[in-house]
Amino acid sequence: AVLDAAPTGGARGSGGGAAEPGGGEASDDEPAAVARVRERRWFAPAPPERFRRARGVLGDRVLYPDGRSYAVGEEVGGATVTAIGVDYVELEHDGETVRVEFGR
Repeated sequence: AVLDAAPTGGARGSGGGAAEPGGGEASDDEPAAVARVRERRWFAPAPPERFRRARGVLGDRVLYPDGRSYAVGEEVGGATVTAIGVDYVELEHDGETVRVEFGR
């Protein structure tokens, strides 16, 4: 794994000289470095905006390719369904209204 290949000991300018297994200043920095890697999600693609994949409307529900359906007020993929029309659905995501239209 990439994280296992990180240098230990004095390689980061810790002034430690020879590396000691399980000790030294570099090992003190490793937890912070691991946290930064996890926060940035460098090794995983950005999650898709699933809520944009709506495929149609059936009555008062919006349909999705996985066979699920959602009504106004329900959450789908991090967005909340706010309105359903004959040929559109509106969702709120991160404070913005997103409109997905069908059959146009």
